[in-house]
Amino acid sequence: MSDRNASVVARAEVNLARLRQARELEKDQETYSRVRKIVQRAVEARAALEAAHTACHNLSSYSVRPGIIAGNLFTDSKKARTDLRQAATNSLRGAGVGRVDRLVAPAVHDALKTAENLAKQRLVDLNKAVDAWRNNQQPVGIKAEIIDLPNFPGSARIRLQRCAAALTRPVAGLPADQLLGKIEELLTAISDWQALKNDYDAALEREGPEIRAFLSRAGSADGASWSLVTPLVRRWLDNAEDVDVVRIRLT
Repeated sequence: MSDRNASVVARAEVNLARLRQARELEKDQETYSRVRKIVQRAVEARAALEAAHTACHNLSSYSVRPGIIAGNLFTDSKKARTDLRQAATNSLRGAGVGRVDRLVAPAVHDALKTAENLAKQRLVDLNKAVDAWRNNQQPVGIKAEIIDLPNFPGSARIRLQRCAAALTRPVAGLPADQLLGKIEELLTAISDWQALKNDYDAALEREGPEIRAFLSRAGSADGASWSLVTPLVRRWLDNAEDVDVVRIRLT
């Protein structure tokens, strides 16, 4: 073989070696990416389940419990835990390629999917449990209309309405780590609403029955009919402050 031909062959062999190296590197990167995705899913599923578990523990002090796990999901979860443990153990045995193959096997994917579904379902159940607690804790009269009273501050009325809105708004879609805070927020709203409602009822009670009948309509969006404006009501309107909060229909 001539020196020229030998040089061509040598360059070809070098290029082939580089090509094999590039392909192996690409394959390694693809394998690394697949393993990294599996690991990331496992980390996120574990974090979500731990957050749900912590929320269950914290909320139990308020007798808020999400209930039992549905039958199929419970069975699948037990199997998923076994499969993930086996995959973690087996990944430490054998050659490199075999270890990777076991980590990205369909059984591992299915187990992680079950863990993700369980975490999502537990979060939905926890939100529903907190919402049921909210509904059970609502004070009597929370949905009653709050009318404008001349002898009851407008700022207090707005606070009362905001508390009522917070206590009647459904709980849904909250992250697990915000559910305990929601319970505490609702407890504060209940306390504030009760104190303000007592002041509101006292202000309403200070008026006579004829005035209360008028105010029950005059403080509403439709307003009171002119027939409710009796001589007593007229005298009251002449002496009351902030009479612009009442509404009267002429028809």
